[in-house]
Amino acid sequence: MKSVEPFPGAVDAMRTRHARSIRLALASSSNPDEVEYYVQLLGVGEILEGTTSKEDAEFSKPSPEIFQAALDRTQSDPARTFAVGDTPYDILAAHRIPVPVIALRCGGFPEELLTKAEYVFDDLTAMTRELDRIDEYFRE
Repeated sequence: MKSVEPFPGAVDAMRTRHARSIRLALASSSNPDEVEYYVQLLGVGEILEGTTSKEDAEFSKPSPEIFQAALDRTQSDPARTFAVGDTPYDILAAHRIPVPVIALRCGGFPEELLTKAEYVFDDLTAMTRELDRIDEYFRE
């Protein structure tokens, strides 16, 4: 875990969303101690509405349980929520709730495996530049 580094722009992206009153949760199927480490590494504990770990779901993605746990913890409306992920498993899991997905190419998966997401961006910085366009999704 000590060799893990945040994606460039990750903290800024989260803080930008929080400043727009977007509720944030870190939905991970990692061990609880790993999730806590990542929250501390990012320094974003005070802006998160909640976190999830593998203890919050019987099955891992593509089961939607981890995303459902995050929705329950934050009391968010799935119709007004986006999941952000970098794998095709994130897309499938979120769509099973259903929650729309923003996929990030930085996870290393081929483009064709990410095309079912509502939006696909290179990374968090690119996604942050498009927040106004993303907000339009909920006005349609």
